[in-house]
Amino acid sequence: MILESKHENVRLRSQTVHPSAADLKVIHNLNRLDKYIVRSADYDEYVELLWDFQHGCLERFNVWLGINGLDGQQDKCVMFTESYLSFIYGHEHEEPVTLKSVPDKYFLEFFMCHILRETSVKLLEYILCPTAVRLFYKFLYDKGYQLKDPYRMIRFINKLEPYFVNVIREELSLPIVQLQKSCG
Repeated sequence: MILESKHENVRLRSQTVHPSAADLKVIHNLNRLDKYIVRSADYDEYVELLWDFQHGCLERFNVWLGINGLDGQQDKCVMFTESYLSFIYGHEHEEPVTLKSVPDKYFLEFFMCHILRETSVKLLEYILCPTAVRLFYKFLYDKGYQLKDPYRMIRFINKLEPYFVNVIREELSLPIVQLQKSCG
């Protein structure tokens, strides 16, 4: 069986969808969440805002995917994005991490270990994960999230994707205990 990236099969419609009031609320909550991360805000406030943000964000991302013609891939894209958001905002990292500032080592950790441990999908469905995260960054950019260099994230994901495919090809054939050991 040959595993290849599916992102060539994912085509967006080329139409501009201006941010709705719900989209702007998601971006507002994301900016607040980023500020909470940077200044180490009250944990209870942070958790409440994180839940509100994730719920609203995933709902709006799902709508955006549908409007852009990705009906067949929507559920998996949203699931992988939910896992990505949980990894970025729900895990403790050595330094403050937001969607605007994901160090390369955390991209590596997410794709090479976290997603494989935290999700259970058919083998070929893992291939959609890099595409889902790329689409998520496009969604955030389209909705007005101020990324310093939105294409930096996408370029890094593009470079990382062939290695991710190789990990899937090699690691998922190992017993689960060996996979957990290799991911720390």
